[in-house]
Amino acid sequence: LALFSGCIDFLQEIGLAVEIFGRDAIVVKALPAILPQTESREIISDIVDELAEQNKISDLKERKEKILAALACRAAVKANHVLTAEEVMALCRDLAETPGNATCPHGRPVIVNFSVSEIERMFKRK
Repeated sequence: LALFSGCIDFLQEIGLAVEIFGRDAIVVKALPAILPQTESREIISDIVDELAEQNKISDLKERKEKILAALACRAAVKANHVLTAEEVMALCRDLAETPGNATCPHGRPVIVNFSVSEIERMFKRK
């Protein structure tokens, strides 16, 4: 719980209202709308994991970015989740408008370019 006490104000700023409840409990009063409301336990667990790792990080900005990255992962569309055409278009629009959109928060590529010849080879056309 000591991990949370130093960042409660920041969590409140991003729409995550938590309160320390007793010696070893946290009450989640609100989550950002973009996060799955049914996963509050997992979300808090992710934040605790990030905060525990961040004890080594002294830069407050970097600590905040790590928390936001963990929340972004939790809110991300997962594999095998079917999206409507409108949702796909909205995601593509949002991605195009996002600075630093070439990678996810973990550094993995979001966009991969293939030449026509590479695509032809994949489909055994050349």
